[in-house]
Amino acid sequence: MSGIAGFTGRSSFDDLHRFQDALIHRGPDEQGFFRHEAIALSHSRLSTLDLATGRQPIFSEDSTCAIILDGNIYNHRELREDLKRRHRFATATDAEAVLHLYEEKGTSVSEYLKGEFAFCIWDSRQRTCFLSRDQLGLKPLFYSITPSGDLVFCSELRPLLLHRGVQDDLDVEAIAEYFTCLYVSGNRTVLKSIRKLQPGESLLWKSGVGRTWKYWTIPEPAPQVTPRPEELNERVRGLLNVAVKRRLTADVPVGAFLTGGLDSSLTVALASEECRRLHTFSIAYGESDFDEFHRARLVAERYGTTHHEFVVLPRADEVIDTLIDSIDEPLADPSAITTFLISRKTREFVKVVLCGVGGDEMLLGYPDSPDGKFSQWLTGVFRRRARDTTPDFGLMPSSLLQLCDNMTMAHSVEARLPFCDIDLVDEIARTRGTPVLRQIAKRYLPEKVVNRTKRESAAPIARWFRNELRDYVESQFTHNRLPAIVDFGSVQRMWDEHKSGHADHAHALWAVLLLTNWLGKISGKHVFTAG
Repeated sequence: MSGIAGFTGRSSFDDLHRFQDALIHRGPDEQGFFRHEAIALSHSRLSTLDLATGRQPIFSEDSTCAIILDGNIYNHRELREDLKRRHRFATATDAEAVLHLYEEKGTSVSEYLKGEFAFCIWDSRQRTCFLSRDQLGLKPLFYSITPSGDLVFCSELRPLLLHRGVQDDLDVEAIAEYFTCLYVSGNRTVLKSIRKLQPGESLLWKSGVGRTWKYWTIPEPAPQVTPRPEELNERVRGLLNVAVKRRLTADVPVGAFLTGGLDSSLTVALASEECRRLHTFSIAYGESDFDEFHRARLVAERYGTTHHEFVVLPRADEVIDTLIDSIDEPLADPSAITTFLISRKTREFVKVVLCGVGGDEMLLGYPDSPDGKFSQWLTGVFRRRARDTTPDFGLMPSSLLQLCDNMTMAHSVEARLPFCDIDLVDEIARTRGTPVLRQIAKRYLPEKVVNRTKRESAAPIARWFRNELRDYVESQFTHNRLPAIVDFGSVQRMWDEHKSGHADHAHALWAVLLLTNWLGKISGKHVFTAG
């Protein structure tokens, strides 16, 4: 994994270094850059594969094209076997395989890739800048086209404000959607001038104009007889096994999050068949409702993992300030706290971690999806309602995947998600029928894990707000702290009801707290010197 950034037009080395400094947590091991009269590219690398020759940007044989890539291409070896008949490879990286494939396939290159990725290819022959993001949106990519027509892009949103051509005007409709759905959907962000490349989308910039298109969409179910559940589960089990094996490929130690739930436990079980003494990591907050240590230990003991357990206590400076500083764009999911804290501990042992994110969504649907109560909680908080906006939980997974990336990469940890393997997604989408994770897990996991009741994995913010973090939260909900777009009276009423115990407004208060602090952190970002 890494952090990538770039911009067209005039630039200086100082401009590139500012971007690199802003992305150092995504790539602390090695920095590379390329500066030309028409383009500047920056790459900050977290070294997990091809440690010796993996520095980017990487150039084509004739030096007319350059690539910077964030992520992993799991089928790059198969692609390389074919490409090396016609191209000379200088590295063992997956990025070089993508570049040579681009030379042959052009902007349709992403259709041939399997993995999590976001990349940029500068083509000096065409004077084009080509951006692309993986099918499910596991790796983020933000961009802006300035009033002068320059393209600016980055793995994270806030560094884009280092460019003076990128404005920080708020998108009021997007913020209204955030207070309705707890996230901003589609290609919008809370800033008018910045867009995010959507999952399965590419962008081609040339002569001041950017054009986007979808190269992948969720397949329609195949017109065939619905397979028997046993047959479908077996096919899915085989694909999941392949997905785990793909993600164990690394030149550094690999670990796995182990919550005690079905998705992470099954991931550990399959990984342990390929990797001896796998490092596993669990976290708890000292409360029985959130403590899954016992079930996680059952799995760790069965598969002989090197197991690490962490008990954490909340501190305002890490749970609020440091965490929000790592969130690219407002997304009010308290599970970010757990991912953030466990990633910090995990980094002491490994750089790469397998994660069960997507298991419930892919194989069990949304039995515990949020309903309208979130938007009901927030009614009246925002001074302006979203126009024709209703929660679309079909879009939430992409945002949650992006949040997982933010929270792990904040500590220079590369998260790999087997349940989001594109072959597995395609199989489930095309098949009439629903594979059940619990049935697949029976072959591998203890009965107490298989038959557990699904529990909330987020941090206990409701209790924290009334106790450990009460003084901090109280200090945030004041007239001079809340932005003008938020109705102070509504927030104060929610806060009074919550801290007295008469109601649980933890999620709504978290949404307000996150946005307020996030907006405070983007002020005064414009320091870019070139134009």
